[in-house]
Amino acid sequence: MDAQSSLRSALRQTLGPIVWPLSAGAVLIGLFLLIPILIIFPISLTGSFLLTWPPQLFSLRWFEAFFDDPVWTDALARSVRIAVPVAVIATVLGTLSALGLAYVRRGRRLLQTLFVAPMVLPIITYALGLYDVSQRFDMTGSVWPVIVGQAMLAAPLVFIIVSAGLAGRDPQLAHAAASLGAPARVVLWRVELPLARVSIAAAAMMALAYSFDEIIVAYFLSPPGSGTLPVQILASTRETADPTIAAASMVVIGVAASIAALTLLVHVFFRRRSR
Repeated sequence: MDAQSSLRSALRQTLGPIVWPLSAGAVLIGLFLLIPILIIFPISLTGSFLLTWPPQLFSLRWFEAFFDDPVWTDALARSVRIAVPVAVIATVLGTLSALGLAYVRRGRRLLQTLFVAPMVLPIITYALGLYDVSQRFDMTGSVWPVIVGQAMLAAPLVFIIVSAGLAGRDPQLAHAAASLGAPARVVLWRVELPLARVSIAAAAMMALAYSFDEIIVAYFLSPPGSGTLPVQILASTRETADPTIAAASMVVIGVAASIAALTLLVHVFFRRRSR
């Protein structure tokens, strides 16, 4: 029996008779979260000129309108150009933080709290503070405040995922490599990072999805007329109500679902290689 099977068996024994009500509650919550997608998807395929439910006719015209409109395609491209550096920066910072904290003994709890603090800070307060800083440094016309702001919010997510992956490693492997004369950089590149590669890859994908879907920091810090796709969706809801908005929403959902599927494939690939 592997570790996951043992964990599931122990959890089932601990929960006892409430395991089935909890499972039913989890299924209901999942269905509740899927309701917006189940509504938006048919609307994005409507043949009508209005956002109506239920849709009377089905057509791909609004997806064609999305990809034919440079306003939407430029917003999509900007989202990608921002999400990639955000994922890189957040992955580097979060991974190094998790690796460093793995060797800390004193003050570990305090450092963990500091690393995840951006996740509990009200995002709108954080965005307003970043906007003030970007104004003081005359960076309001650049996308770098958006990149840095989103990276600081995604880094704790990477930190949590990589820390969970490192918790299952054998710390004696790094000590053994060091005792055999391997310098610190060799231990990092040849021992620590390969052991955490699955967690690092999953964390990078999550950071990419977070940045692509994030709207508050992008709304406050994006240069005028250069918003990301979620910001453009929000702006379009104030001007019109045509189903292109639903098609754009499905593009965002599709990208997030694709990243989740790619994360699962990466996990399965590395798991099979490790056998």
